[in-house]
Order: sequence, then C-alpha cells, then structure tokens
Amino acid sequence: MGDRTRSDEAQEASRLDDGLADVGTALSSIPHFGTKAGRAIRTAIDDVIDPVRTGRWSVAQLEKVEKTYIGTRVEITLRSTLNLEQGARMDCLIASHEVDIKFSIHGKWMIPMEAVGEMCLLVSADDEASTFSVGLLRARDEYLTVGGNRDRKRTLNAQGNAAIEWLVRDGDLPPNPLSQISPEQRSALLKIPVGQARVTALFRLVTGQPVTRSVVEWAASQLDPAKRVRDARQQLESEGIRILSGLRVADRSEAKAAGIPIPGKDEFVSYRFRDSSRS
Repeated sequence: MGDRTRSDEAQEASRLDDGLADVGTALSSIPHFGTKAGRAIRTAIDDVIDPVRTGRWSVAQLEKVEKTYIGTRVEITLRSTLNLEQGARMDCLIASHEVDIKFSIHGKWMIPMEAVGEMCLLVSADDEASTFSVGLLRARDEYLTVGGNRDRKRTLNAQGNAAIEWLVRDGDLPPNPLSQISPEQRSALLKIPVGQARVTALFRLVTGQPVTRSVVEWAASQLDPAKRVRDARQQLESEGIRILSGLRVADRSEAKAAGIPIPGKDEFVSYRFRDSSRS
C-alpha cells in the first residue's frame, strides 16, 4: 500500500471521528480563535524567556529543560485564554471531550502512553519565523512510531502527520521584536543603558509590529513602564513616530486605519505617520 493511500485513509478516519468533529467545531466557533491562540502562545514563550529578569530575547537562548517547560506554559495559557475547562484525565475538556494539549517547537510531538487513543490538540511554534500551527488528532496506535524514548513516548509517523486536522496552519505568531530587528540594531539597543533611553530607542527601531508589555519592562528595568511609554510617545511624536496602545479604543482604530497590526490589551505598536526628514 503506497504512502498516498495511507494518507487518504488517515484523513478519512479523522473525518469519521465524531469526537474530533465536536472539538474542532467548538474551537473554530471561538471568536478570533487564531488571533487568541497566537497571542497565548507568544505569552507562554515570553514567560519562559523572561526577558525582564534574564535579559534574553529568544528561544534559542533557553536551556534544554526550559524549552521543555514551554509546553507546560502553553497548556496553561491556552486553557486560560480560550476559557477551556480542565479535564479529569487529560489537560482540558472541550465540547465534553477530554483533550490533551501537546506542544513542540519543531512539530515533532511526543505522545505518552496515557494519551494513546485520546484526542490531542497539537501546537507548534517557530519563534524565528514567527509562525504557529494548531491541529487536532486522535493519537491512534497506528499513527505512532514503533520505537519510543526512555519514557515510552512516541512521535507521529507519516500516517499520523497526514491525519492531523489543522485549525491553524503556519499562522502569524506575534513576533518577538528583539529577534526581528537586525543583529546590528539589537547590538546598538543593548548598548543603551536600561531606562527611558532604551524604551524610546526600542519604539524608534521596532515600528509596525506589536511590542508586549514584558519587552517594555525589559527595556525599562524600572517601575511604571507605562510612564516610560508615555515619555517615549512625547519624544518620538516630534520625529514622526506615534506609539499606540491596545488599551485605547482610539489607538486601535488608528492602527487599523494605518494598516498596521492592531495591538492587544498588553501590547503597543509604533509607526511612522510622517517622514520626519521632510518636516
């Protein structure tokens, strides 16, 4: 039997799984599911990176054990953000079905013995590419590799990967601003002492993309990061750069009109509203 036939059978098996259909419908009906999931994953990753206390800015800088912990943070944050009940056996309860949440940085999910036969919400994220994916799969035994690691966890085989029902495939993960700017810009930013000067430089360098409150706190390393943003707003306005806050309705409307990402409630976004060289 060829790979194409096995793939077709895997997809048909998923379509005939009423439980998966129930869970998929429930998640898809959540308003702005993709946006909420992406922001929850970004928050979970940033919680582990912990830029305020560690000075780090990317997943690549994490220790191996810390990368493993991202999965736990993703589970907790997704459950909270999407208002999912905690399950009795698995991580959460969706449409009255027990569902396990599995996270992988590289899309190679590890399925433990207790999750075999169960429904899994498969989540992956590429911090460098700023993409994420969310899919559903019932972890059937035939979808898993024969061998396992010391904990008897197994990965998906080709048939299992083909059976995933994608809710979001390579969606836009809110970028980590410090990993998006050039190495030269980041080096220049890191040379600026923490405080007002670094916050202002951050919004000058990183325009047109959301900056989370935790990144502002990292740059400020002081109490009241909101004041640092207000002061940066006053200074940059004269340079033709405006800082918008997700907490302000008018700012969100302005972001939409300007065609830039609309900031979330814990985010800011700066953009050039005029060419300062012409003023």
